[in-house]
Amino acid sequence: MPQGKSGVEGFIRHLAAETGQFGVTANILALGHQKNLEDRMSQESLDAIISTIPIGRLGDAAEVGAACVYLSSDESAGMTGQTIDFNGGSQTR
Repeated sequence: MPQGKSGVEGFIRHLAAETGQFGVTANILALGHQKNLEDRMSQESLDAIISTIPIGRLGDAAEVGAACVYLSSDESAGMTGQTIDFNGGSQTR
């Protein structure tokens, strides 16, 4: 894992621990490859990336938005300090 991501994940866990008593939750969505790559890469390069993603496609902004809505809802009030890998099942970071 790159050091920057590791630092952010550690910060979020600490923030969650410090602010939980006030009803504040803190979580991260760790995004995988998204559809915006389609405008910036050749089809050959895209196919190579997609072949490494278990669901067989790039992520979609609407799906990410839905996850953000969930994380900001009362239904996720018990979830804090978590990194959610939103990457189509990819095992690479």
